[in-house]
This record gives sequence, C-alpha cells and structure tokens, in this order.
Amino acid sequence: YAYQGIGPKDADGEPIGGLSFFETSFEMRIAITDTIGVVPFVDAGTVSTDQFPDFSGMKVGAGVGLRYITPFGPLRI
Repeated sequence: YAYQGIGPKDADGEPIGGLSFFETSFEMRIAITDTIGVVPFVDAGTVSTDQFPDFSGMKVGAGVGLRYITPFGPLRI
C-alpha cells in the first residue's frame, strides 16, 4: 500500500489522518544457515476517524524477507 494510502481521505482524495488505529504483524524467522535466514510475514492495520478502530476497513499485506547476520547485527532485505 502507498504511504498514507489506507487511512481516511477528504473529498479530493487527500489523507486527513484519524483518531484511532490498529496494527499487527506476524513473522516467522527460518534459519537457512548460521548467517542467512528467510522471514515470511503478514502485516495488517486500519485507521479510523472514530474513537475506536473500524475493523471493516482492515488492510492486509504479506511477503518474504531475507536476513543476513553480520558482526554488527542483522541486515534485513
């Protein structure tokens, strides 16, 4: 989804922000070698102009990432 693409918009389609949001993420880290890993993930979220999130507008995205462990920490791709 585009930056500011899932929240409320005005009559011209411009983002107006919201009063509440909900977001969640799930990922599974799978080691391939000592330094390389694969990370499938699912992200979900919604933004609402109401005081409490409106889950009927929930957006979901999924993908796969790679991790390479360096001496300075993981490099995420």
